[in-house]
Amino acid sequence: MFKLFKLAILIIAILLLVVLNPDREAHEKAIKEQTSKDNAIAGMLGIGWLKSKSVVYKNFYVFSLTYYGDVLVSGGAATKVWVGNIDTSKLKEIKEKVGKELEKLD
Repeated sequence: MFKLFKLAILIIAILLLVVLNPDREAHEKAIKEQTSKDNAIAGMLGIGWLKSKSVVYKNFYVFSLTYYGDVLVSGGAATKVWVGNIDTSKLKEIKEKVGKELEKLD
C-alpha cells in the first residue's frame, strides 16, 4: 500500500511539472526583462527582444531550456524561468540573424 502511495505521489509530481513547464513565450519574456534589468540602455534599444528571438527553445516536458548556439541562456521548470547571460560580443551576429528572419517574413 505504501509503495502504491509513493508511486501516486511521484506520478502527480511529474504531471504537475509537465503542466507547469514554461513555454517559449515565458522564456522570451524573462530574457527581455533580465536584459533590461542588467542594462537599461540595452532594454530601451530593444536588445532584449533581439536576444529573446535569437534563442532556440527546447522542451523536455518536465523542464525547458533555451540556447544561443551552444550556450545555455535560460532554463525553466514549474512556471519559473532562470536566465543566464548571453555574450554581448555576439550582438552583431544576433542582429544579423534576426534581421534575416524578419526579411523572410516580409
